[in-house]
Amino acid sequence: MRRAALLPLRSLRSGRGAAGAAAAAPGSRQAAWTPPAGSRCTSTWVDKQGYEHFGSRGPAPGGGRARLLGAAAALGGASYWWSCRQEVPYTHRHHAIMMVSNAMELHIGQQTFQEVTSQAAGAHTLLPASHHYSQLVRRVGARIAQVAADGGGGGYSKHMRGLHWEYAVINSPDINAFVAPGGKVVVFTGLLQLVRSEDELAAVLAHETGHVLARHHAERLSQLNVTGLANLLVRALLGVTIPGALVVLGIFLPYSRAAEYEADAIGIRLLARACYDPQANVTMLAKLNAAQGGAEARLPEMMSTHPLTEERVARVRALLPEAFALYKERCSRLRGAFDQLVSGW
Repeated sequence: MRRAALLPLRSLRSGRGAAGAAAAAPGSRQAAWTPPAGSRCTSTWVDKQGYEHFGSRGPAPGGGRARLLGAAAALGGASYWWSCRQEVPYTHRHHAIMMVSNAMELHIGQQTFQEVTSQAAGAHTLLPASHHYSQLVRRVGARIAQVAADGGGGGYSKHMRGLHWEYAVINSPDINAFVAPGGKVVVFTGLLQLVRSEDELAAVLAHETGHVLARHHAERLSQLNVTGLANLLVRALLGVTIPGALVVLGIFLPYSRAAEYEADAIGIRLLARACYDPQANVTMLAKLNAAQGGAEARLPEMMSTHPLTEERVARVRALLPEAFALYKERCSRLRGAFDQLVSGW
């Protein structure tokens, strides 16, 4: 007994089954197939091969699994963030240092410092350690670093213990200074020629030391790690990527400006506790603003890595009463001890 040949599945799209093929006359128009009353086949969909299917497509492949995976990742990430929280000294802000170890910080700082000083030495712009500028920066910096490591600001400061602070001075007209992780400070002679007192230099170095105390470098690395993982997760779950400009304008630049404000807030307290004049912080920022000639005003603040100097001056002025109280409390006691020592000679 011969079996009837099976029709291709594609013929089901037009309703041309065996009966339909026999009933349809050549050239006649075939009525569209409609499901019987009460049938559950109320919709159709076409697969990738072009075949039409009746009924619901059903849940999207991996949809429930993707949501479960996303929820688990969010819960795990929140737990990890909580376990990595640290309190910033003096400002008492909490942040999370994730996937960045102290050893990694020290390695990055040492590598950066060596590269900068090697390039300066090759260009014959690195001042020797015996130069009076180098000695001045080293002396003032060591005094600030000692105060920063004593735990007087509360919060997390274990990373400050045993740091090998290094200071380099580069002969350059740039009015700038920066610090690398681990206490590696570079100062340009253009800045040293602007300051007119040891207190103003101390204000600059206290600001840079504030970045190290607050672990701003490690926090920035943590942000890079987290945004990279978030981008991978969003791409896997939604098939899209987070625009780089959105990350820069929405995360990195605002954080950079906030870090400068925080370094100012920490720096003025370190300045006072090291027995330097807190008012020098205000005068130093005013000099920087004048030296910049208002160039920063041409760039919108939201696109800048540093906040406007006028705003920084206003915030530092607001901290002066507290800074002078710290100065009076600590430095009066030190002066009393010194006078007592001198009177016994």
